[in-house]
Amino acid sequence: MRILIFILFAPLGLIAQSEIDSISFPKVEVAVAAAEGKVVFAGGRQTFSNDIPFDTLLRQNRVVDIFDTQKGEWTQDTLQYAKDDAKAVALGSDIYIAGDASSPPNGELRFVEVYNVNTGEWKALTLPTLEEVDVITEENGWIFFAHGNKVDLFNPVDSTWESFQLSEGPERNDLGIASCEGKVFFAGGGSPDQGLFNKIDVYDIASGTLDSLSLGLARTRVACECLNGKVYFIGGNFDFFSYTDLIEVYDIGENTWDSLFMDENKIGFATAVLGTKLYVAGGIDEREDPSSTIEVYDTETGEKEFLQLSVARSEFNGIAYEGRIFFAGGNLGGIGPYTHRVDVLGEPFEPTSTYRNLSENLVYYPNPVSRSLKVEVYKHNEFPLSYEIFSLAGKKMYEGTLKTPFQEIHLENLQKGIYLLKFEGIKGIGKLVKQ
Repeated sequence: MRILIFILFAPLGLIAQSEIDSISFPKVEVAVAAAEGKVVFAGGRQTFSNDIPFDTLLRQNRVVDIFDTQKGEWTQDTLQYAKDDAKAVALGSDIYIAGDASSPPNGELRFVEVYNVNTGEWKALTLPTLEEVDVITEENGWIFFAHGNKVDLFNPVDSTWESFQLSEGPERNDLGIASCEGKVFFAGGGSPDQGLFNKIDVYDIASGTLDSLSLGLARTRVACECLNGKVYFIGGNFDFFSYTDLIEVYDIGENTWDSLFMDENKIGFATAVLGTKLYVAGGIDEREDPSSTIEVYDTETGEKEFLQLSVARSEFNGIAYEGRIFFAGGNLGGIGPYTHRVDVLGEPFEPTSTYRNLSENLVYYPNPVSRSLKVEVYKHNEFPLSYEIFSLAGKKMYEGTLKTPFQEIHLENLQKGIYLLKFEGIKGIGKLVKQ
């Protein structure tokens, strides 16, 4: 395994965030997902308090906060059931929300609540497996729910379920998950009887088969992110009581491993991917001290910089959307108190110009685009010229080549959304809106 060296780029202490007000209540483990110009903050839990009746806490934990990124306005809705340690993922205009039940009966564990951001309507799904959902992800139009060593797959097209079993078990708790290049990676985890696992189960959606890889370090609570054809396995517990700073990097196409390291051993951090950069924010170390540091790894240049959250925190989540990263809630200490702050990195993307210059050598239009994107290249004599289109989460969605300086890229099959556009040999990354 090679070790990747990242060059320190910016000094610690740079504030790179702003607040967009806050969620309704101070909570940890709030699920965050986004679609159609809305960022949804759902579930999570508050600190137990003798001053607030338990029924009131449950009612407050059911509140869903919705931020409209275009209007800059907040609205609220309500889950049917309160969900601790909530997880959410978006597909189209639907947000799928799962999590541990905050109160009996255990049948609540089987309910996935689905919120449509366009209509404001709710529907419920019933999971085949009656267990707490550890992790959730989406890949190629399928929603994956992992419970221990069991995985339920939901196909929204025909509302059908499939299931399969992971290799380790029967208990496999606190594993990590990532979807990348048509594959879903289930990493690490552990159980009281069998200890920690280093196994990575890799589910290939096209073939419906399982393969396996191995982490160099067995661990639980490993965070996973996909970026440009590589899967990053970040941090975690390696003996239930000790944390690691290790980030293992698997290149899917090359079938090779690299590694890099965070600045401290920690868990409970939030991760996100934006463009070519991996963000690791906050967390708590072995002394139970929360961190306000955001470590930013630029995977293209090899540079590393440090940013700051508005407050040190752990047990929170983040999401990259429309060129920004949203971090919500969190634990301000080992056992509280909690915060309702929402920190935002980056500037809002306003696609107001029909023409968009990537550099003085390239322009593409129209933007937003519905069918065909026209590209004009100047002062560049090397053709064919390769290009790639990525989601804001770093997933490659489209690639091709330009054979001439004036060419159209046909995007009829690209889903609506905001994307990043990169051309080989031309500096900069462009933003593209597909209508």
